[in-house]
Amino acid sequence: MRISVVPTLLLLAPPLATVVLLGASSTHAQDPAPTVSTAKYIEDETKFSTFNDMLEDVGISASAAATALVPTNAAFSRLQQEDPRLFQRYTLDTYFVHRRNLVQWHLISEEVLTVELIFDGARPSVTNLAGEELVIDQLRSTIGGYPRNIFGVGSEHVTTDGIVHAINQVLLPPELNDQMIPRLFWKDYYPNEFKFNIMANLALFAGLDDELNKMYEDGLTLLAPPN
Repeated sequence: MRISVVPTLLLLAPPLATVVLLGASSTHAQDPAPTVSTAKYIEDETKFSTFNDMLEDVGISASAAATALVPTNAAFSRLQQEDPRLFQRYTLDTYFVHRRNLVQWHLISEEVLTVELIFDGARPSVTNLAGEELVIDQLRSTIGGYPRNIFGVGSEHVTTDGIVHAINQVLLPPELNDQMIPRLFWKDYYPNEFKFNIMANLALFAGLDDELNKMYEDGLTLLAPPN
């Protein structure tokens, strides 16, 4: 009976050896380590030249973000065709504030996020460099109101300091959908010592609301005295 045990032990050996070999082979399948930074990768990729020019114009390094959602040149061309007015507001040198906000809107400061991590249900939103939250709707599979399919297949590239996603649509901040007068009345937006509802009422009484809204759209500054 003792002799019959020996073959059983020998039969167990080959499967164990097979497991070890499989584990060793999986080590060599890992992706190579990244060699360039986020800023350098965006600069070198010609498909990102429009966004890279905007980064340089507003003095922001894409490496300040852990995750960069970068519209391709084709995405900007699409915006120009669909809404020439908005395209001008966000790309012309005259509208520096709007361009800076647009750039910041695409740069997520918190953590390195793949597409799977963005939509894994672990976070309700992410914060961009503008300090605004892009809400992630798991049910509708959207981020900041934009569908998941803005991320193309193979669109992400890991860098030495983060990750870059090539997206096929420009994410537009909501600024140009706002109007100046409602903002002056926005009591929850300003601290107690800075309320502007008297100024807003005077502007409405004088019929200047259209002029003030145009100032806001054009990126001009209004010096409004508080109450």
